[in-house]
Amino acid sequence: MQGLQSVLQDVFRHGNLPLKEEHANRVEPSSDPARQSSSVGTSRSLSSASTAVNSVKLESDKTNKKRDLSPASKKDDHDFKKPKCKSEAWWQWNKSGHQVATDYVTGPVRITLITKTKAELDRLMVTLQRAADDFRTLFSTDMPPEIGIKKRNEEKHPRFVALQLELMIPTIETGRKFALKFYYGKLLNAIRDILRVRERFRIIPNDSRKIESYIQFLGRNHVDVEAFRTAENNTKHIDQQTERLKEVFHGEFLKAHGPTRPYWLSEFLHRKVQNKVQLDRSAYDLLYEQVRVVYCDYHYFKYRHCIIEFYSQARTHFLQQSNNSRHSRGNYKTYDGGGPQARS
Repeated sequence: MQGLQSVLQDVFRHGNLPLKEEHANRVEPSSDPARQSSSVGTSRSLSSASTAVNSVKLESDKTNKKRDLSPASKKDDHDFKKPKCKSEAWWQWNKSGHQVATDYVTGPVRITLITKTKAELDRLMVTLQRAADDFRTLFSTDMPPEIGIKKRNEEKHPRFVALQLELMIPTIETGRKFALKFYYGKLLNAIRDILRVRERFRIIPNDSRKIESYIQFLGRNHVDVEAFRTAENNTKHIDQQTERLKEVFHGEFLKAHGPTRPYWLSEFLHRKVQNKVQLDRSAYDLLYEQVRVVYCDYHYFKYRHCIIEFYSQARTHFLQQSNNSRHSRGNYKTYDGGGPQARS
């Protein structure tokens, strides 16, 4: 046993087995059965020790290989980074262009968009998508940044000039400094938002207390409260086609005979109204009904969006008040402020 311990100590110190001694032991077997049994046990022990040492060395080699690979993997980190923009000029141009187009879609054109029917908005989306795709194909992607930016900003895109006029997109002559692609993209997003808001809007029973709470917060004479009450009242007149509505529209129709085009009427229909003398009675009645539908649709959606926005603000206010009250009591559970509501 002392010899076996000596051998194992030598193995763990130097990592080598005394092969010559092992072979010598095998060449000179003892005739004593007890010594043979001891020799066999020693040989098996040495074999097990050798296997254990080799296993330890193998694990050590694997660990060393992993450590050796670690610095290389750090060096290759740059291969997985997000590629940078073409240039600082492209990045700044895109940032400024998106901001200018955002200001545009939140301006007067928003009234034009929210007062259109779903069919009209769907038609606009199709045309805008075609315009955006066509504009993209006009330019090569391998232009130097300065040249590419300049060409895109100066492109008038005459194939879609009617669309630009309908949506009041600025022209180069009126001061437009950024490419039309920014305007097309923002208009598409704005139309999608309008359609989504209309579809999702719902008035639920507990909304009434949220509206009342918000009105008390603003004050009953606040301009937003008065606009909301007016929108609710006029929407009922349009839905019910009251006599009051018919009287108001008839007066607006007579005004449309003059040279000034009403804000709610298209140029095409305005010209037809001005040329009424060329129409017989049946054609005149058809034109009258057509203009009435346009008038009602325009104001219905205008008032509808006013109501939707007021409900959204009231729900947000009620949610904030509720959360503040819960926080003050140490209860941080959020409150469901109700859902949006789609147009019927």
